[in-house]
Amino acid sequence: MNNPGSAPRHGRRLARVLLVVASIAIALLGAAGFEAFASHRLGDTAWNIRGYRGRLLGRKKPNEIRVAAIGGSTTFGFTVRTRETYPAYLETILNERLAARGLTASVANLGHLSDSSVCYEPTYQAYRDLDPDVVILYEGYNDVSGGTRRTERDCYRQSSAIFRATGFFPVTPVYLREHWYKWRYGSIEKGYEVTRAAEVQRRQAAPAPTPSKPESAYEVYERNVLVFVTARLAEGKGFVFASQPYLEDPKHLEQQQKIRAALEPFMTNPRFAFRSFLYLFGGKWDARWFNRMMWLNPQGNHLLAERMADAVMEVLPAEPSPAK
Repeated sequence: MNNPGSAPRHGRRLARVLLVVASIAIALLGAAGFEAFASHRLGDTAWNIRGYRGRLLGRKKPNEIRVAAIGGSTTFGFTVRTRETYPAYLETILNERLAARGLTASVANLGHLSDSSVCYEPTYQAYRDLDPDVVILYEGYNDVSGGTRRTERDCYRQSSAIFRATGFFPVTPVYLREHWYKWRYGSIEKGYEVTRAAEVQRRQAAPAPTPSKPESAYEVYERNVLVFVTARLAEGKGFVFASQPYLEDPKHLEQQQKIRAALEPFMTNPRFAFRSFLYLFGGKWDARWFNRMMWLNPQGNHLLAERMADAVMEVLPAEPSPAK
């Protein structure tokens, strides 16, 4: 014989389950709605849902040349709008030059804030489906010091558990952080500068690594660069290595002189191009080309894109790789 009180108890349990499910659904909808709002508000300064800057790129078309630009905040284009970054200008310039060959070009801006040499390979692997014909490495500043203690989890995207699990990189945390920066420091740029300085100080104060002979920042940088270049050339990609402008930091100059020598074995490879932009802007900070610190203004990014386009044209394949 059934217990008369069992039906009401069952109904209450079901109601509680439905309430929990409804609460979760409302929370998820609210989060999705705020993410859409934040993405709209930061659409010209942040990244798309896949975590790179600019429009979403689908499958490569048969007559399309695709370029992947990898680096830190100078590739991302901190302080300028999306259309004012060097990868955006580069795409326009390449399309103009390739039109006569019946080809189009797309450039994926895979740069991100503070990404160092440990980020090259995980960044490339995260976006391997973009299937680039040419890879550009425009970097160096973030590995002048402190690089020995960085790991993949210090990379901007890979620090996000959501991105690692889903490939989706939410912009809401950045929206909230930048509003905090404006309130706390008076400007977003100042907030990032303070945060960057604190991060460098934290790494330098961290316990020394355990190996008996600790690697220098340059040793880690060189190894990561050479491994990355070697792997991409082995895949048949074109490759452009570009030194960032010299801004009166002797450590950066020494770093780039050493890496130039280390890359010497690749110089005869027709799919590899080395470009030194150390003195492209005169070897010092100049308001005609820079916004703040190492970040170029639109004029600087356009000049850089023009010079980068020359290198990309050198390493382009005779025909685009087949679309996958």
